[in-house]
Formats: sequence, structure tokens, C-alpha cells
Amino acid sequence: MAEYYLNSDKKCSEPWSLFLAGWSFGGVVAFEMAKLLLEMEEKVAFLGLLDSYPPDMLRHIEKSERKKESFHDDKQYLARIFASDLLGKDDLQFAPDKDIVTELLGMPQVAELLPGITQEEVNRLFSVFQANRETLLRYDMTPCDLPITLIRASSNVDEEPGKEWFDYVQGKLSVQVVSGDHNSFLQRPFLNSWAADFSLQLEDAKISLGS
Repeated sequence: MAEYYLNSDKKCSEPWSLFLAGWSFGGVVAFEMAKLLLEMEEKVAFLGLLDSYPPDMLRHIEKSERKKESFHDDKQYLARIFASDLLGKDDLQFAPDKDIVTELLGMPQVAELLPGITQEEVNRLFSVFQANRETLLRYDMTPCDLPITLIRASSNVDEEPGKEWFDYVQGKLSVQVVSGDHNSFLQRPFLNSWAADFSLQLEDAKISLGS
């Protein structure tokens, strides 16, 4: 996936320098893109991770979540996460005997977000979500020699923020803890508390690139 995005981007301009950032799974993709760029001796001007976790930490989180709540099977657990990511809410509740993917189609929030979406399209989105998760859990992560900015949602902070990335970041790791959970920190009002500072870091990276 990282190679695909790089090949797509490289068609746009030459020479180039990339500003990379990604939320959740997308942050790990951005991390891998940055490593590939370094191997190609290309410039990475900025790398930001928005509440992203390395695979080993994700496995730990999933194990802990499964202990807190009983799920009928693996699909129900994944569907719960899929629904939360799709709607940007961590507090969704579903009956244990219901097919969550099917239930989504009848929710007003889904109709508003994706008007006219069909059951087949919801199933396809869920299949993509499952494939991405399986890819992430299989990913053998190695360190990246770049400074990294990590935005961590405060509801997910335990002990030292960002410590799960220490083994993978060889450059400087800057961690900013912001209000909200894995989804809500990307929405107002929580977004307002960190977006301006994040934009300033991007501007500083542009200035450093040109100096």
C-alpha cells in the first residue's frame, strides 16, 4: 500500500519532498512510506502520526478490549470498531445478537454521512477494513530515522505518552497529548485545541526545507 501511494504521488511532481501524516492505520502507512522514501534517498519534510499505534501495541489493545466486553465472534468485534471509525464515535452500542454491519444501514447517521449507500457497499467497506487490519497486524515494523510528531488522544494515554513508538523512532519524537478519544479528537471542539499548532509545525518544516 505504501509503495502504491508513493508511485501515485511521484507522478505529480519532480523533484519532490513529501509532508506525510496519517490517522490510525493511515499513520502506519505514512511511517512505511517515509522509510521507503529514505531508502530511495528522497526527502521527507514532515512525518505526523495522528493517534496511530505500532502493530505490537495494537495487538495488546485488542486483547485488552476483548477482556472488557464479550463479543459473539471475531466479526462482531471488528464490526464494532468499523462502525466507530465510520461514524467517528467510540460510544456506539449494539445488541449482541445483531449483525452490526447490517444494523449500520438503518442508522440515521449513516444515511446522513453516506446518502444512498447500499448493503453491498457497506459490506465492501467492511471487507476493506478487515483487510487493512489484518495487514497491519502482520506488519513487521522496523525503525525509521526521522523526527516524528505524534498526536495522542488523551483518553488513550497510559503511563508515558508515545512510549510504544520508542523502539521505532530513531530521530526526535515529539508527543502532544490532546483532548478527546480516538475519533472525537479529530472533531470540533477538540480539533481546535491542536490543529493550529500542527499547522505551524508543517510551516516550520517547509521553512527548514527551503533553508
